[in-house]
Amino acid sequence: MPKKEEVSNSTTTTTVEAAAATPEAQPSATASATPGPAAPFDMAKVPVSNVQLGAFPYLALPNGYKPGSEKTLEISRYPVLVGDHFQWVEGKVYDASISNIDGKDFSLYELQKNIETLVTQAGGTKVYEGKPTSETLEAIKDARQAFDDSVNGLGGGTVQVYLIHQQNRDIWIQMVANDSYGAWGIVEAKPFQASAKLISAEAPKPAQ
Repeated sequence: MPKKEEVSNSTTTTTVEAAAATPEAQPSATASATPGPAAPFDMAKVPVSNVQLGAFPYLALPNGYKPGSEKTLEISRYPVLVGDHFQWVEGKVYDASISNIDGKDFSLYELQKNIETLVTQAGGTKVYEGKPTSETLEAIKDARQAFDDSVNGLGGGTVQVYLIHQQNRDIWIQMVANDSYGAWGIVEAKPFQASAKLISAEAPKPAQ
């Protein structure tokens, strides 16, 4: 896992800048900004993808790489880095570490290039690349415990964030990697739908 203490305070690169939404271009209803002065991400800056995708999590690792620990949550809140702050996205989340198979050397460049090419083929766009500051990471400390791979390791490598923006859904891909390890989270933004129900007053009581 990337070393947690390796946190950068250097300048980062934002490919698609986070900006305040205008009345003509509101951000996705399923994504809300981190509390504070940071502006919500402007979806109007991202081209729409018409590529037909398969089943969730939609993307597979390149040859020579495999997921280590992994989990899928039907609904959760996941922080994606969009410039100088994190934005919370609610939806279905896939979280996994990335390792090389036996006999294969881990290559940071190869992994990043493969994922970028794959996302581009899916009509996606890179929205951020860089390293979060220690102050930025402090704002998501609860999520770092919830997502031990793709969020907890954000301070130990270069972070790349992509967005596949389609007419009926938004898919966020956030990967962190260094020269020996990687992890990624894939989030399909969707609103929460409660499955819990009130018991009717007329319903019979369960048998003792």
